[in-house]
Amino acid sequence: MSPEVESTSLGALLLFQGLDEEQLDRIQGLVRRRRFPAGATLITTSDMATGVYVIVEGSVKVQVEQPEGRTVILALAGRGQIIGEMGVVEGVERSASIVTIEPCVVLWMQGGDFRECLETIPRFALNLIRILSSRLRLANAHIQALAALDVDGRVATQILAFADEYGHESNGTITIHLHVTQGDLADLIGASRVRVNQVLSKYRERGLISLPEPHQIHILDRPGLERRCGRAAVLD
Repeated sequence: MSPEVESTSLGALLLFQGLDEEQLDRIQGLVRRRRFPAGATLITTSDMATGVYVIVEGSVKVQVEQPEGRTVILALAGRGQIIGEMGVVEGVERSASIVTIEPCVVLWMQGGDFRECLETIPRFALNLIRILSSRLRLANAHIQALAALDVDGRVATQILAFADEYGHESNGTITIHLHVTQGDLADLIGASRVRVNQVLSKYRERGLISLPEPHQIHILDRPGLERRCGRAAVLD
């Protein structure tokens, strides 16, 4: 067992919330804490699924490589998210690659141990269902935005989705605890980096968001940003 992994810190992560002390102690003996630098590949498409990762610190991008060499970003994931569970549950090859966006700390659990926890700890299984349900809801919203909204609306929708998943509100400002580059955001919503930069600048000028540091987004006016979803033309 890694001496760095404490049961009290496990209980703060979504997958382990609500587990009793005995269950947390059991899981504590099954996970290993690992650190990765930015740009590290955790999972490669077509590899056999041997285990899962739970993100403790940092963020990653889920991506697939197209035959012509282009990389398509499917999602960004941060603290508390589990990655690699689909291949483990189904016993199939990985369907996407996972690359760290920034230095990350993750917990690794062997696939067999993960499946056993699902079968024997009901709250563990329920937590996974909740995580996957939230992920599906976000994916549905993303698909609808791609189909129905222009770039302005898609940027607003994606920022709000990040806020729902990784946001913390204090004094009326929502801080999004996720490392988001303009390039990754552009790839995620199917737009150019230049166009995304224009939209972010527009939203900042209108007082909807602030960009205090590179890769950080703060929402200053959530209702105002929500009104921009599908109504971007009023800003032009």
